[in-house]
Amino acid sequence: MTIRNLVALACVVLAGTGMEAFAAGTAGVPVGNPRLLPLEGGRNFRDVGGYPAGEGMQVKWGKLYRSGTLYALTDNDFALLDERDIAVIADLRSNEERAGEPTMWRVDEPEILSWAYSQGDTLGGMRELFSQEGLTPADVTQVMAGLYREMPGQQASHYRDIFDQLADNRLPLVVHCSAGKDRTGVGIGLILTALGVPREVILEDYAMSEKYQQIPVLKGKDYQFEEGDPLALMAALPQELVAPLMGSNPVYLESAFAAIEEQHGSVMAYIQGELEVSDEELAQLRANLLEPLSN
Repeated sequence: MTIRNLVALACVVLAGTGMEAFAAGTAGVPVGNPRLLPLEGGRNFRDVGGYPAGEGMQVKWGKLYRSGTLYALTDNDFALLDERDIAVIADLRSNEERAGEPTMWRVDEPEILSWAYSQGDTLGGMRELFSQEGLTPADVTQVMAGLYREMPGQQASHYRDIFDQLADNRLPLVVHCSAGKDRTGVGIGLILTALGVPREVILEDYAMSEKYQQIPVLKGKDYQFEEGDPLALMAALPQELVAPLMGSNPVYLESAFAAIEEQHGSVMAYIQGELEVSDEELAQLRANLLEPLSN
């Protein structure tokens, strides 16, 4: 199974769930987290504000969000989001994911960024991976870490466009994919790095996604599937194999950063070289997204 197919594998599970699975929204997630927006049909929709960025600064609240699919948002959700005045939605999903669960934003008129690319035959890749005898959670974890090493290269042009929007003060901005943890996780990790947020804080934010992917079919619920449904494959798997695939183990994001550092010397060198963020744009980015640290 190729790394590219596994990227799709981790996402098709969510892209294929449909409205019924997403209807659970945030039900059952830990309460009291000011980052998680209380959306009925939301999927891991979080504010990235408030993180310390050094020199007495922090990331502004209400300017940068991360999320999974926006397909199942309800009228009540849009009433809440209308107050947020979202300017840009950066949709990192593939052609197939967008076609299967189109974003139908019903408030304001945000610019929706998307990129034409395909992730290939994911169902065959799923069957291939999970038909292997003796597959262990450690095997799945290792493959997931490998896919994260590839992601900075695969998604570079997409991340470059997102940085351009941030430097141009096109805010508030939402970065999302299907789960809001893989492509989105790396992208948000890069943005927070550019803002000066400590690595350990970035990893903590990344790990938070695991709490907010409330996917009923992967929580032991009894569902009926159509023949060939990717979720049927997932539902038949032992939970110990599903967990590392759908989880947000910090090792995954660390693997992406490690690959960047091996190839570019540092994450900032990648941001300024591969993503073409100039010194002037970096200063503007920080001016747009940082504010004095709250007491």
